[in-house]
Amino acid sequence: SLEEVEGTAQVLAKFHAAVAGFSPPGQRVEAKILDLLPEISMNLQRVKKESKGTPFDAVLADNLDFLQGQCERLQVHCAGLDWSPAPQIVIHCDYHPGNLLFSGQEVVGLFDFDWSKIDLRCFDVGLAVWYLSHWNAERNGIIRFQESLRFLQVYQHTLAGLQELAPLNDFELSQLPVMINLGNLFILNWTVRDFYAIDADPHEYLVYLAHSIQFSRWFELRGWEVIQELLISNLSGY
Repeated sequence: SLEEVEGTAQVLAKFHAAVAGFSPPGQRVEAKILDLLPEISMNLQRVKKESKGTPFDAVLADNLDFLQGQCERLQVHCAGLDWSPAPQIVIHCDYHPGNLLFSGQEVVGLFDFDWSKIDLRCFDVGLAVWYLSHWNAERNGIIRFQESLRFLQVYQHTLAGLQELAPLNDFELSQLPVMINLGNLFILNWTVRDFYAIDADPHEYLVYLAHSIQFSRWFELRGWEVIQELLISNLSGY
């Protein structure tokens, strides 16, 4: 519900504000998202040598060239930007309703910090918005715009009332479509890496794979422009 979305946004904003001043910042073994793209592209290629002959492998192989092309295009885009205006703080890096505790429609707990690391704050927000996308067959992989806009508005409004961290700035907002897609590729990387590392149920993991591919296709076709038009353009004033 929108009430749950609002509570989810408030908690992420308060979490970011609470950890913004952590010092020393620390370091996780996993690379930061902008440096992770080559590794994501390399992991996708595992289907060529490690295929288990399942429907998961077949779908990944059919979409491999497209997904690697998207990784390469994002690398070029990100390498051409000065990211210094974007704050790097402790991020949750897996912020979705399954990692929140609800009492009714109120968020009363946040857990599962094993993916946390120092990285771009706007990436954590983009990943959270990606998790809000549709997961059903009809609109699978498409952003839920009403809920996502409310999430971002409440996130911005909450930080505007706090001292520790400012709301997303103009640069962060301009790159939020990229961050949402990077969130998609980040989870795609986990899906592929985990599938080949364990005795995974191919049908279970195919749900995650299909969702990521659907989003990638939609984003490549029109997602960037639509996100900019329907979300980012409505977030001025913070």
